[in-house]
Amino acid sequence: MINQNRKTKALKPVKIILPGRKSFGGKMKNSCFILFAMLIYVASAQSALVENSPWQHANPEVMSPAPVFTPGSAPVTFGPGGSFVRERENYGYDPRFKPNKITFSHDNRPFILVGLYPFQTAELGYYLDEDPSSNTITLARRAWMEEAYIQTLDENGNWIVINLEEIYGSDVGYGSYLDFQPYMGIFENNDRVVFDAEGGMYFFSYGRADTGSAYANYVSKLFYSADSSPENFKGYYLPKGYYPEIADSFNSDRKLSLLIASDKKINAISVKRDMDDLAFTESVIVSSPDCNSQFGPMHTGIVNPSATIGNITHVVYLDIFKPIGNETAQYYNWYNSKTGEVGTPVLLGSTISGSNNPDSHNGPVITVDSENTLHVVLGAHNSPMKYTYSTDGGKTWPAATQLVDSGTYPSLVTAPDGTLHLIFRRIEDNQWKLWYFRKPLGGAWQDMGKLTQPVHQGYAVYYHKLTIDRIGRLFLFYTYFTMDMSSAEISEYTAKWPNDPYPVNGADEVNSNFAHDPVILMSDTGGNTWRLATTQDFVNGITDLEAYYSFDANSTNDVSGKDRDMTGTVGGYIAGVSSKAAQFTGASNISTSFNQNTIFAKGAFSVSCWVNPASLSDSTFVGGSQSSTGFNMNIESGTYRVHFYSTTGDQPVYSTVAASANNWTNIAVTFAPAGAADGSGNYTGNAKVYADGVLKATASSIKYKPAAGSLAIAAKADGSSKFAGVIDETAVYSYVLDDNKISKLANLRCSPKAVYSVAAIQGDVNEDGAVDYEDLLYLAENWLID
Repeated sequence: MINQNRKTKALKPVKIILPGRKSFGGKMKNSCFILFAMLIYVASAQSALVENSPWQHANPEVMSPAPVFTPGSAPVTFGPGGSFVRERENYGYDPRFKPNKITFSHDNRPFILVGLYPFQTAELGYYLDEDPSSNTITLARRAWMEEAYIQTLDENGNWIVINLEEIYGSDVGYGSYLDFQPYMGIFENNDRVVFDAEGGMYFFSYGRADTGSAYANYVSKLFYSADSSPENFKGYYLPKGYYPEIADSFNSDRKLSLLIASDKKINAISVKRDMDDLAFTESVIVSSPDCNSQFGPMHTGIVNPSATIGNITHVVYLDIFKPIGNETAQYYNWYNSKTGEVGTPVLLGSTISGSNNPDSHNGPVITVDSENTLHVVLGAHNSPMKYTYSTDGGKTWPAATQLVDSGTYPSLVTAPDGTLHLIFRRIEDNQWKLWYFRKPLGGAWQDMGKLTQPVHQGYAVYYHKLTIDRIGRLFLFYTYFTMDMSSAEISEYTAKWPNDPYPVNGADEVNSNFAHDPVILMSDTGGNTWRLATTQDFVNGITDLEAYYSFDANSTNDVSGKDRDMTGTVGGYIAGVSSKAAQFTGASNISTSFNQNTIFAKGAFSVSCWVNPASLSDSTFVGGSQSSTGFNMNIESGTYRVHFYSTTGDQPVYSTVAASANNWTNIAVTFAPAGAADGSGNYTGNAKVYADGVLKATASSIKYKPAAGSLAIAAKADGSSKFAGVIDETAVYSYVLDDNKISKLANLRCSPKAVYSVAAIQGDVNEDGAVDYEDLLYLAENWLID
């Protein structure tokens, strides 16, 4: 049934961009960003598929000046004045989104799956039919009754939501919608959106097998959209207990492999894409058949119990059937998704818990660094946690050593520089706190100290999850749940959340006490300092491909998904570096209909294109200058050069790379502003010019003012300085690509849409997740072309 009495939202058409990838005919064109504008008006019992977020508002999201937290010396502090005086009261935290576990798409856009769950009190009058006397919903039932959403940002930096009720209702029928739940709350490991490298977007939902139980034997349903468009989701029934691996800095998210923790075994299954459909391989047992194997508690801490490199998925798990003395055994094994082969389980070590018995809390976590070293933290339960690693792909492991004297719920990620970041719960002075360790690449573990300082004495859990985005920024989600409240705390709790059940100290605490006021902390300083995440933090991290002209369809259309098509005259379409390219005679050019200062509003940009000149006379192959603003990419005096314009004049950057007639060269330029624009709109920053993926010129203190006019190909923006020759694969970003990404565009002929994927392993030049004969063929083919 659908709640007929829910509030109707004021909707307006929304335009959002979601990342995705799909295969094209040319080499490496394995990605696609989807731009869609949609609003579906439906009957009163249904909502729009894409809506304006109900949490979007215009108020400040945090106090000014925004607080900065330092682990150990200046943590997030609760109180004074009560145990539940926290981030909202002390720091004015009022995010325009609903915090939860967060994942990032290939263009680093945030995605957050949420619903009505134990972080939020039900509205008055919102009750279950079978208990009309109650104004609240118990933990096990809350998630069944409300719409669930995927939150993300539109192209204007506003939060929008994808209504999962519409996706699910259209798939299974609205009448049976409540037989499933798209969101299960904090006690489920799949409360997140997952992306594969081919543009697919996934989320899980669960069928209700018995009334009200959070631990019932559900069948699950995997929802998948091949191009990440909400209107294209398909549902697939699967057994219960699936766990999808999420992207870390160096694990491969190219293919989706699923792990299954069910019936005391760990199984693995590969997901194969067949056009816009999915096929699933037979499951393979990864754990020992005579063990009671499981992952650690997914509701808190654990990010990944697996790390995939190429075709190999490295898996860690615990066993509580065969203890090592009174300790919980923790194991490693591997699975080859291409061949279906499985290794032999390896005992990594064991840890104790406060109960001195094998404990399902003692779950290990795994990650991989930039040198393909596997790192594992062996979880414990308020007891010593341990650490071990493997430098040879899991073949050998040194004896696990103690990492910390007491800890629970490890959450582990790796940064692009190879630094390991670990957040866990630790008890100090009878207070349960979030604690932070890190380990630089090749260095020792560092105890950075506490991240939270609570008031409450006794049990607490934060349901925390640590995430790293695709440019290396850390995001820590948490909320706060307490037990063993004092009478003063019970009074404080009931006054703050009067519609919640009366908190009980005892066996029923989990069903009567709720966690509240979710938070996301973020760090862009490598963990040195942290702050409360705001919408602007997410907007600033989006690494957008603003326009992409491949010319493959014999057209000048923008294939980035942004609809920024070019108009004008092309001499023809001929073979290029990848499928077709545009030919220019020196008497024609094409230009965009958008203004550069719209997409380069922050000053930063990157442009990459392939150029094959027929003539070495002075000309412009990408032009954007207008009235002492913009930039031009030129051939001058037989060399490739870039000019930057501002109200202070023209500043050229010389590459010294000689242009060669009838030969292809990849030319790229980046501009990184050092700060905000001056009063005249000029940015001052660093400019770089690349040829064939190699940095050829760097200039500092360059002044640049984005032009108000259009961008042109094969001429300046005003149509002068026309170019004769062939141009291909022209990509425009409102982001500064680093040296590695520029190199991928040039040397791997990587699609501009796939540049944000990190190669899983060296030698995987075609980025299919494996180093094999196909990579050799690809290298040979491109060697001969060059």
